[in-house]
Amino acid sequence: MTDYRSKYDRLGYSITVMAIVIQGILWLLHLNDVDEYGQYFMYISFYELIFALIGFLLYDPVNRRGFSIKKKGYSKISGWLFMRMAIILGGMALIQVLVQFIPLTVTDPEIAMSIVFAGPCEENFFRGVLISILISLFANSRKYKIPLPFLREGKRSISSWETFGIFIVAIFFAGIHVNYYENPQFLLGTFLCGIWLGFTYWYWEDLTANIGGHMLLNLIVVWQTFYMVSF
Repeated sequence: MTDYRSKYDRLGYSITVMAIVIQGILWLLHLNDVDEYGQYFMYISFYELIFALIGFLLYDPVNRRGFSIKKKGYSKISGWLFMRMAIILGGMALIQVLVQFIPLTVTDPEIAMSIVFAGPCEENFFRGVLISILISLFANSRKYKIPLPFLREGKRSISSWETFGIFIVAIFFAGIHVNYYENPQFLLGTFLCGIWLGFTYWYWEDLTANIGGHMLLNLIVVWQTFYMVSF
């Protein structure tokens, strides 16, 4: 038998399973709602659940690790994991400051929970699957040098197709945020965050770092809105 080891580390796997369970429960709770708000919330939870499930099922096969619902082994957690999370979080926060992103007011605990766990769902799909496919497809295509001295050897060049893929996935990532369509400022911030998340995943190929950074940003946004409303 082939020795199967998942591309997930234990932390990324655990957060992903938790996100699937939470989004699934929220979807089921609002499945029979007839009011406009309940139906909207149901659809949001449903597509986040689908993103998470697609990522969970395809992340390992896309990364050539074989298919297995029950993981028999996990990748080793990087010693730089929390530093990477901090860098990803810092980049996303800086983008929002530069575009003067103003978080929406969130007062419903269910919406807050859905937003926080939307990060892992979206990272599993957009970075874990879509960007991983592009990295695999275009890894051997002609590359050009990136004039950034801090990049480590082997990551100092990127192909035009990989760059194009990161931009396309970022457009798709911004496009799913339908509630931002009437606010170009929000869409721009989401698009730029998508580019940043795509680049950091291309560079480190550490899905847990992306999951953690994205989830922490959403948690901070939700905490800020609850704090502003409560106090």
